[in-house]
Amino acid sequence: GLTPPLKPDSLMNGARELLAKEVKVAGETFRARYYFLKGGFYQVSMTMDPLVRESDEILAMYPKVQAQLLKALGPASSGEVPLKDHGSGLLGRTRWDDAAGNNMAWVTVGPASRRGKALLTFGYRPEGAVPFKPM
Repeated sequence: GLTPPLKPDSLMNGARELLAKEVKVAGETFRARYYFLKGGFYQVSMTMDPLVRESDEILAMYPKVQAQLLKALGPASSGEVPLKDHGSGLLGRTRWDDAAGNNMAWVTVGPASRRGKALLTFGYRPEGAVPFKPM
């Protein structure tokens, strides 16, 4: 079930992680981190443990997670970055925006500090959530 995190995290805009839960997505266990801002739910972000994985593992997992989000949310917004090695490591992004152009869901891959490693995160921000703006 949902539990308070052992070491709460904060986002750059001040949203604080208050709840966490292990969830299965695309056959992999992710840690769902629930963030709250100004007294309301702000977003849920999913990460793996360990966060950094082999690039081959991420290459296999990204399309599975992306497919589940496409099925749930419909077509992605423009600006997709196809998953590939862009020279400094794996990089890819699919995002869904609301009618006002605010990012409401994403699946992102970024390079890790060691060559051949990468990390995958995805998440959702409910309609009506304050657009992300760092403080």
